[in-house]
Amino acid sequence: MLMQSRSIKSVIHLFLAYLCIFACFNAFASDYNFQFHGFLAQGFIKTSANDFLGDSSEGSFDFGEAVVNGRYSVSDDWYLAAQLISRDYGDYHVVEQDIDLDYGLLGGKIFSDSNQQLDFQIGMVKLPFGLLNIGRDIPSTHLGILLPQHIYNEYNRNKNLSNYGGLLQYNITNDWGDIQASLAIGKINMSEKEHKEIFATSAGISLDMLDNFSHDTDVNKTVQIIYSTPDKHLRLGFTFNEDQYDYRVSSQNSSQEVIVKYSNYIYSLEYQIQDWSFLAEIYRRSQSTNIDLQFNNSHIHYINKAPNTEFKYLQASYAINDQVELFTRYEHGYLDTQNKYNYSPFGQNSSLGYHKNWVNGLDWYINDSLLFKTEYHMVKGCASLHWSNNDYSNLEDDWSMFMLQLVYHF
Repeated sequence: MLMQSRSIKSVIHLFLAYLCIFACFNAFASDYNFQFHGFLAQGFIKTSANDFLGDSSEGSFDFGEAVVNGRYSVSDDWYLAAQLISRDYGDYHVVEQDIDLDYGLLGGKIFSDSNQQLDFQIGMVKLPFGLLNIGRDIPSTHLGILLPQHIYNEYNRNKNLSNYGGLLQYNITNDWGDIQASLAIGKINMSEKEHKEIFATSAGISLDMLDNFSHDTDVNKTVQIIYSTPDKHLRLGFTFNEDQYDYRVSSQNSSQEVIVKYSNYIYSLEYQIQDWSFLAEIYRRSQSTNIDLQFNNSHIHYINKAPNTEFKYLQASYAINDQVELFTRYEHGYLDTQNKYNYSPFGQNSSLGYHKNWVNGLDWYINDSLLFKTEYHMVKGCASLHWSNNDYSNLEDDWSMFMLQLVYHF
């Protein structure tokens, strides 16, 4: 049976929601500009050791999702857009969703002329994070099943995909090429339990100690600039993204405030010529933690700087024809650039500090609606593994992963 019981339940929930939406708007679709699309996807994953997703070392179908999205053009310059998702992704609570909102926004054009345009979005908006984040939620918009995980991490999918705020995007076209500049500011899209996990990790305490836990509004700021040559063969991009979290936990005799700030930098390059395409990105992250601790009448303040992180990848692809495209990708990086092979973020296993991965895969468009994907990973290091699936004291340094996915678009 391809889909687990949770996946079946999720698909039923989503299609009931889809039918309700369709029934409400179907009568008006002939008179107004409504568009509805979506997809169903079911995957299989098998790892030689370690558990990347659920019980993947045993082979798992616990990897499915159903999505429906819609767009309504209020006028030539204004529109409403939203996407619902139902997702089954291992056992991690953050990415397990019966029905959730990926984005929901009002967008429009502020001004435009012959060679430039300024657009806005407000609501729950997608983040311009690297070259692939805007399309990461739709399988047909990117090669392969998994994107490079240290930039487009599936366990942080909700936080990285969208936030609650606004987006400004400026486009200018000239003889020398196109420039797209984006600015997004908003509240981070995270659950309460995710916040507790970040606080506990940063403060070095147990989740069990967080009974009196609170957090202020967390802010995400993203700036991105992308340059494209006039022939569209080359794209160069730079993204700066900053997340800040303000946490508090208290007891009868003490209180602790922790402000965690992540600064992310992504340098991107894409080059296309005939049937070949090349894509490369470098990701760098720094983290600082300000901690104020008060105990009775004592006060302690200190700043903790986490090691600098760097990951990079290079991907090449070749389109055999309109239906089949092959790709290969090499990923390489470290959680601590100064201590590459001996860094142990949880004090248990040094292989958690680095990641090397060679991926080979194929995308096959069987027809206009059906897409088949497969890929094989040869991995050294365990930095891509999540604590919810693994005992960090018992990991294999060299392991492999095989994945299949079937996608139906409608």
